[in-house]
Amino acid sequence: MSLEDIVNVTKAAKDAGVPVDKLAYNALEKPTTELGEGLGNLFWLVFSPIHAARASLEPRIKQFRQNLENKLSTIPPENLVESPLNIAGPALEAAKYYIEHESIREMFAKLIASSMDNRIQNRAHPSFIEIIKQLSPFDAENLQFLFDNQGKFGIINIDVDTKHPATKRRGSTTVAFNTLPFPKLDATNQSSYLASIENLERLKIIEITYERYYLEDLKYKIFETHQFCQAVRDMIGSAVMSDGSEIISIQDKKGIWEFTSFGKNFTRCCLGLRSDSPL
Repeated sequence: MSLEDIVNVTKAAKDAGVPVDKLAYNALEKPTTELGEGLGNLFWLVFSPIHAARASLEPRIKQFRQNLENKLSTIPPENLVESPLNIAGPALEAAKYYIEHESIREMFAKLIASSMDNRIQNRAHPSFIEIIKQLSPFDAENLQFLFDNQGKFGIINIDVDTKHPATKRRGSTTVAFNTLPFPKLDATNQSSYLASIENLERLKIIEITYERYYLEDLKYKIFETHQFCQAVRDMIGSAVMSDGSEIISIQDKKGIWEFTSFGKNFTRCCLGLRSDSPL
């Protein structure tokens, strides 16, 4: 936060009737004993203007603060340290623009808490703030699903092989790209899920390859009964190719998706710890 920002916040505080000498208190007029004086002051500086401007956001700001305090309370006292300013400051600043989106503000709270735990502080990276800002709530929901189910299934493209009856020319085309078994995925929203997967891949959180695949058939069994995959196969089974080619076969091209090393650190700091994972 620049000097100009602080001056603007101070002016906003005066306009809102908040005494400037209460900068050591957070936005909701409670001493900063839970968050610590440094983080508490930052919280006040960031959220007091938005709190003064829109009282309707007060419950969400309270919830965000309480959520952050709860996370900090789970860190053993001997492991609790000050958050690096280049994480706590920008994370709080960014969080105020997502205060209405629970899944996103939760990620900011977890990142700040992670940066204050000396057991994992080295995994918390300032770039995670920009990553969170480039996620929509829909992306966050999909990322949580992948995080909760990592290693349980692969990824597939659904391909069709064709043959022209006159020219005997053979061909192959993909009719469903990068298919993952999201519970709500169907033929009406497939493009939204595909765009979300591409965004997670673009941000280097996950990586996808079809040069390798799992030898365990169980990793792909879920695609046999998934509603979207069934709908695609039913549609292709009754389709006629525009050039008159016949459909010879419909097959799944198997691949693997996994979190990158960067993505593993990101999910550890911003989503939390899986019950089956070490600290």
